[in-house]
Amino acid sequence: MKEKVLFRLKEVIEMYGTNPEKIIENISKGKEKICVVGLGYVGIPLAVAFASKNVKVIGYEINTKVVDMINRGISPIYEPGLNDALKRCVENGAFVASNDEEVIASSRFIIITVGTPIDEFYTPKMDYVKSACEKIGRNMNKNSIIVLKSTVPPLTTENIVIPLLEKYSNMKCGKDFGVAFCPERTVEGRAMEEFFTLPKVVGGIDKHTTDVVAGIFSILNEKVIKVSSPRVAEMVKLMDNTYRDVNIALANQFANVCYALGIDVIEAINAANKDYSRNNILKPGAGVGGSCLPKDPFILASTAEKYGEELSLVKIARLINSSMPNRIMMLIHKVISEKKIENPKITILGLAFKSDTNDIRNTPAKIVIENLRNEGFEIVCFDPFVKPEDVSKNLGEIDFRKDMYEACEKSDCIVIMTDHKLFYDIDLLKLKKIMRNRCIVDGRHVIDPHKAIKNGFIYEGIGRPSKYFKLIEGRE
Repeated sequence: MKEKVLFRLKEVIEMYGTNPEKIIENISKGKEKICVVGLGYVGIPLAVAFASKNVKVIGYEINTKVVDMINRGISPIYEPGLNDALKRCVENGAFVASNDEEVIASSRFIIITVGTPIDEFYTPKMDYVKSACEKIGRNMNKNSIIVLKSTVPPLTTENIVIPLLEKYSNMKCGKDFGVAFCPERTVEGRAMEEFFTLPKVVGGIDKHTTDVVAGIFSILNEKVIKVSSPRVAEMVKLMDNTYRDVNIALANQFANVCYALGIDVIEAINAANKDYSRNNILKPGAGVGGSCLPKDPFILASTAEKYGEELSLVKIARLINSSMPNRIMMLIHKVISEKKIENPKITILGLAFKSDTNDIRNTPAKIVIENLRNEGFEIVCFDPFVKPEDVSKNLGEIDFRKDMYEACEKSDCIVIMTDHKLFYDIDLLKLKKIMRNRCIVDGRHVIDPHKAIKNGFIYEGIGRPSKYFKLIEGRE
């Protein structure tokens, strides 16, 4: 197989050389392939985005179950619009997945999208990136361009990726192949939209590489920002997520003080932001989850420490956001105490870390569930997107229901941990009839507090104390 692949690729290189315009033209026309290494929450949507633009994509993934599902036109992950697009791309032959690393040789444009988790000391683990580089190095051809999209500490492309590629390929970067970094900036739940709308940032090891990579990503979206080096592009990703994490922490601090003062934080934020361009205060919530925000600020902070800089603000923000599930526990105890409930049954609505996804990585709901379990509470869960097998695998044995109202039957307190669109349409009158005690703890500002209180519920939310709404109701 490899000999045939190499022969075909040799013909392509001899015909088109390394001219950036020709490379881009032939990729866009399907004459050359893109290889995506790592088919997860980033790799699959990216591969499908390119394939939907008539680009030929080969995906390399070590998980045979994922490969099998993709080749049957089934997405292993939930992302709005992804499954239908994936099915079309597989059926028309634009996207194929494989667990044979030799398929890497079929492309000279290779994108790395593997994970970079952190260890118990908040240091990024580069095992997956290193393994990908080794496999690519063993199989890559001359004139290849390798793009790293995984979130990594600045200088990783130069200090880890390039040396490993040179070691395993016996080629020289800048002479025989190019390397660039292009941070992934889409968010789960909007990936299939944002691949075609958000600006891409590209930093290559030289102008030629930057131009080629920028041109290829312009197939998805013409908004491409070229920067002078991979390290600048690496920093952009960490700045993106750290900025957001710090601002979420500020919003959570606003929520905490508003709760103490008897003020509705959401009303205050909406008023502060309205028609005032200097403000963009985010909404507070039950905690930050996923694979990026809980991790990326630590990557930046640990890198800074190695170079003698202390990012105190970044670390404090992480502590604030990590503490928000404890706020939820405080509110649960408050409503249970107020109603004098013994042996309470708690219903958790939403397990995914964010709305309308099935991703439960680092979900704040896990911390709440573990605390409730330790206190001996009866727990029932519901999430419209998460599969039962993923729940038991990540959260342990738990009573998981497939119907929202069934999960709420004879419940003493409903705790909303995810702002799925479905939850905004929850029928309070129906809940009123089926619950044993009418208590709501809203961690995502899904329920209208005024409506909940008027329907006889005890309501507590992040930064939204019931005493404030009772005060307002008394004035009306």
